[in-house]
This record gives sequence, structure tokens and C-alpha cells, in this order.
Amino acid sequence: MTYGVLTQWFDPEPGPAAVPGVLARELATRGHQIEVLTGFPNYPVGRVYEGYKQSWSAREQVSPGVTVNRVPLYPSHDGGAVGRAGNYLSFAATASMQVVSHLKDCDAVWVYNSPATVPLAARRLKGRAGVPFLLHVMDVWPDSVLHSGMLDGPLGKLPVEKWLTGLVKRGYDAAAHVAVTSPGQRDLLLDRGLSADRVSYVPLWADEDQYHPRDPDRSLLPPQVQDAALVWMYAGAMGHVQRLDRAVRAATAAADAGVHLVFVGQGIAEQDLKALVAELGAPNVHFMGRREPSEMGDLIAAGDAHLVSLDDSPLLRVTMPSKIQSIMASGRPIIATCSGDAADVVRSSGGGVVVGPDEDDRLVDALLELAGSSGTLDTWGQTARRFYEKTFSRERGVDAVEATLAEISR
Repeated sequence: MTYGVLTQWFDPEPGPAAVPGVLARELATRGHQIEVLTGFPNYPVGRVYEGYKQSWSAREQVSPGVTVNRVPLYPSHDGGAVGRAGNYLSFAATASMQVVSHLKDCDAVWVYNSPATVPLAARRLKGRAGVPFLLHVMDVWPDSVLHSGMLDGPLGKLPVEKWLTGLVKRGYDAAAHVAVTSPGQRDLLLDRGLSADRVSYVPLWADEDQYHPRDPDRSLLPPQVQDAALVWMYAGAMGHVQRLDRAVRAATAAADAGVHLVFVGQGIAEQDLKALVAELGAPNVHFMGRREPSEMGDLIAAGDAHLVSLDDSPLLRVTMPSKIQSIMASGRPIIATCSGDAADVVRSSGGGVVVGPDEDDRLVDALLELAGSSGTLDTWGQTARRFYEKTFSRERGVDAVEATLAEISR
């Protein structure tokens, strides 16, 4: 079969943006031809990556069976509504103008539904060329953009909320099938009127070539961390919804026990966190900045335990951070400060500990208890890997996507 992958994000962009690339390569190894339509890489730094120059259309063969077509967009990843809207809408516009020429010969298309403007191009493809699409929901819109605070301002949210709600509904209606990444998302969409036979729970997978168990190498970490009793790591986007200030305060309180908190990544909350570290005088909190995707597997392995953190809200309770799969695939334990579906996964896996979003004292106690407890951490890590293989593996996820694409193919 010839399948399309329509996504604003693609390799070499990291984190959740790496998911489409894993899918494309795995489908190609199964004998399918894959045509990708995506933008020029700019996430999460908000500028086009070195080595890429934007043009109206760029085509490259990235691996056997996978061809990538790139279209221009406005690069931005700041916290403001104008820049982010420019980023989302510019890709939707250029992708819509070129989607028919690039994907018209596909039997079906998988759509990475974040942001929710991407289905604009999928709907055009369906209308002009009759190509059906599977919409894979990463974030529930308009909830996620309203929750982010980007639309707070003198004009208010109501006009934009109404437009986004209509946009999202038209995307769902046009899709041949909708997949979601958490059980809570499925319940939410059923409550909003989608029929049960049109919505499937298809959890995301990790890049298993990158994330797998290996011996830790602390030489990759800051020198001050080499002899730490516990290296607690957060790797990923550093936004406000992650409530990473809690981790900074907890790590500061546990400093005398040899606990070190290491941040890997960037984000709009980074400067605030650095200011908090300076205010607290915390010598055991370290910022390593953004690292190349090729480095992340080794860095994840270097952490004794990993932080998954989200603020508490109805939306975030149905959010499943993709870092959970990467951590578990690496065989590393999780210290989670969240609720809802993400917390349920950590609890049911047996691969870590869950601390409620407002249980700050309990978080400190957990760090103190785990400092130097290598036996407990190793057991949790092995258990997490087994859970990943049973629940989140690339094979299981791609099996589900492949079966759905075959079912909806024209």
C-alpha cells in the first residue's frame, strides 16, 4: 500500500515530534511506500534548524520506502498567541495548497493531530482526491490551547474558542476514524458526540532504536552530579503546565541527602525556573539545555529516576506525556507528580511512584527515601520496561495504526 503521513512535526525534531518518523519507518519496513508531508524543522527552538533552508517545496528520501516532502511555515515556539498562531496557520495553509500534489496517490493518510489546524489539509485532500484519513489525536482541542493561557488578553477567548470548536468538529467529522492516546481522551470524545465505533485507544510508542536499557554513563552529566546519591532528571519541554517549580523546591529540600535535579531541554518556563534556583540558592539543580535527539537515549539512561510532572486540571488528567513511553522503554523508573491517566499508568506499571500534584512534603519524602536506594530503582526500571513491552511497544502501536489504515483505505 501507499500511505501518507501528514504532520507539522517530523524528524529531526525531538520528543513527541519524533513519533511520526518512527511510524513512517516501521510501516516502510512492512513493505508499504510512505509519503510524508511536513514542515521545515523548528520545534522546540522556534527557528529553522541549521542545515535546512526554507523553500516552497523540498523533497528528500530519508530512508528506504520513506519520502519526505517539506513545505514552509512561520517558525515560532514562544508562549504568545500571535507567534504560535502564525506557526500553526502557516503550515496549515502551505500544506493545504500542496497536499493534493504530494499525497493524492495514497491509499489512506495518518494525520498527527497536533495542532488541530493540520486536519485542514487532510480535509482538502479528502475533498479533492477522495483520500480517507485516520486522525490520531495527541492533544484535545480547543481545550489544550485554552488551558495554555496563550489566548488570555483584552479580546477574550470566546471568539477564538468558538472558531476552534467548529474547526475541531469538522476535522472529526471528516476523518474516517479517530485514534486517541489515553483512555480519558476517548471518554471525552464520546461525551462530545463521536460514536464508539469511530474512536479507538491507540497509545503512542517510543523510538526503540534510541530508547532501550543500557548501562548509565554519568560522565554525560554535569561534573557536580558525578557522585550524587540520586540523579533525578526531567527531559522535555519546560512549560508552565508542567509545574516544574515544585520539583525545584523539592530537590532543594533534599539537597543534603545528595539528590540532584537535572533539566534537559528548553521551554517558555526555563528562565523562571532559573530565577527560582537563584532565589533558593540551590546548588543541586542543573540545566543542560537542549540536546540533539541522538544524545537523548544515553542521557535518559544516565538518570537514576525521571520526573513526569503536570499541573492538575480536567484537561491534563487525560493527557499522556510521550516521555512516559521513552522512560519506560529505557528501563528507568518514574517519579510522577500528576493525576489522571498518566498517574494511572505509572501506578499500574509498578515502575515508579506517584505523588499528588499538591503533596509537596510527600515528594520530598520520596526523594529522601530513594536517595541511594539502587535496588528499588533497578527493580522499578525493569518492571517499567516489561510494562512498556506489553502495553506501549512500537510493534503494538504500529500494528493498530496499520490495521486501521488498511480498513479505511479506498
